[in-house]
Amino acid sequence: MSSAWMLAIEVLRFLMIGLNGWMLYLAVSRMIQAKEPRRYRLLLYAGCMVLLGMPVFIGDIANLSMAFLFFMVCICTAGEGSFLKRATMGMMISSTVFAFNGALGVGLTILYFGWKTWGGIRDDITELGVGIGMLAARGIFAVLFYAGVRVSKVKKETELAPALWRLLLQLICFPLGVVIALVLVRSPFSSDWGTFPADMLLFILAMLSITGLLRAVGVFDRQQRLEEENMLAQYNRKYYETMEQHQFEVRRMKHDLRNHLLVLESLTEERRQEYRKQLLENPDFSQVIFYCADPTVNAVLTVKTELMRQREIDFSVKADIKETLPFEQADICALFANALDNAAEGCGALPEEQRKVTVEARAGKGMLVVRVTNPVPKGCEGGADGGLPETTKADTANHGFGLKSIRKVAQKYGGDMEIERKETVFSLFVWVPVTAEEKIGLE
Repeated sequence: MSSAWMLAIEVLRFLMIGLNGWMLYLAVSRMIQAKEPRRYRLLLYAGCMVLLGMPVFIGDIANLSMAFLFFMVCICTAGEGSFLKRATMGMMISSTVFAFNGALGVGLTILYFGWKTWGGIRDDITELGVGIGMLAARGIFAVLFYAGVRVSKVKKETELAPALWRLLLQLICFPLGVVIALVLVRSPFSSDWGTFPADMLLFILAMLSITGLLRAVGVFDRQQRLEEENMLAQYNRKYYETMEQHQFEVRRMKHDLRNHLLVLESLTEERRQEYRKQLLENPDFSQVIFYCADPTVNAVLTVKTELMRQREIDFSVKADIKETLPFEQADICALFANALDNAAEGCGALPEEQRKVTVEARAGKGMLVVRVTNPVPKGCEGGADGGLPETTKADTANHGFGLKSIRKVAQKYGGDMEIERKETVFSLFVWVPVTAEEKIGLE
């Protein structure tokens, strides 16, 4: 074979390896978000190219171990999310590829020895055909793997509970162990034809079991999201019911005010002064402050003003909302009430002179924007769940939903929220589009 043909074949093989690695990278990037800057994406791509391009033959443990270690380093270094997620997904992906490469190695070993024994074809042509066949088969596998990931709906934002990741990590050990055992127990390039069918079957079964676990990740994620949405809905409903009760108490006090005025008219001047004093000292007659034109926002701010007073927190409000917001009242309540509760909790451990919560809300030009700022103690770090700080309350099972609820409400109407921390100042920024369609739909 001429040198020109050999060069053309090597270029073709290099392009096929790169294309196969790119297709596997696309599948992996749907499950694991690569970090910024771009060098992390290149590192993850390199890991995919080595993982898929490294042949796995019976008895050849060196290729398997080197590819596994390199890919795990790449995915743990370049991927985002918790370490348990990166480790578990990395082992699932690598085990699937190893099982396929193992089955492919067995199949092409059969072809190689068959061609040499019965085909009478030259060794260089046989090896070339095997090499091209392996690359083509890997390309088909990468395409099918990408399609399977899309069907399973495993998302790069998926973050299961640590207990679920640990469970999946334990389950993946068995099929991965089967692949490793198959590679270890045979001698290199064994020509024991009687074992080939069993080896092929075990590799395929291992691959199918691992892909089943990958599909389980998507199922677990959807179930977890449904449970979380249900808990957030219950949390918001309870909050709104509390606010409705407060509004009822305000209406009741207004109704009773006429009776109090009639009583005042019938009393002597001395008794009248004493009666007025008792009314002013009665907590039921705390002032309902007018902050803005939206009654739900106004009710929440009034209640939280009293909360801040009780906790000795300096509370500053600037609310430029000139009309009723076109959102569900329970959502408005959840957004403002959760933001203020978190702010009060965040600065509650500080000395009294440092406690301050500032609220700025504005509705205009098709957008509602809310910013809540409060100081926090030094050393208060954010959590792992999408950057959301963890609750400081002991009962973590029933707390820690505030920021999740705010984000859920904002995203429900096409908005979102951002969290910013500068030294000891915590700032929550929420924006929600206010469209004419939403207004008409609620009127």
